[in-house]
Amino acid sequence: MRTNSFFLLCIFVASLISCSDSTEDLDVDYEDSAINRAALIIGTWQLSNQTQNGETVTLNECNKSGTITFDGEQVTTTTYRINSDTEDCNLNSTKSLLYEFEADDALLFIENQNQSQIEIGIINDSILSLIEEGYTSSGELISFETTFTR
Repeated sequence: MRTNSFFLLCIFVASLISCSDSTEDLDVDYEDSAINRAALIIGTWQLSNQTQNGETVTLNECNKSGTITFDGEQVTTTTYRINSDTEDCNLNSTKSLLYEFEADDALLFIENQNQSQIEIGIINDSILSLIEEGYTSSGELISFETTFTR
């Protein structure tokens, strides 16, 4: 699988970098390198904010319980919603899908019926921002930016 080959390549390149005598000669921006992004995406992220076409979507504390987890091969999402009868926050859904992460271009490809392409807007130790565009049934372009934190 391409994902495993990519991570093996990343480990190899990282070992070469760590074995060199001096990193001053290398023209690498460690804060934004593809290797750094590939490692940073792994783990569990909690929903914190969402916008639709630039407008903030109101999320309650129950919605913010949602997570996205990357393990190197699968992405698992969990969503929560308030039960209208009991006002309790309940698990709404859990989905796991295969994904590929092209760290050089900061793109995620999630294997679903539409083969989603998602752009990474921001990624660092504490923030992950995912940007996805699509079309409504009437053909109107719609854009979502979802931010997660650790």
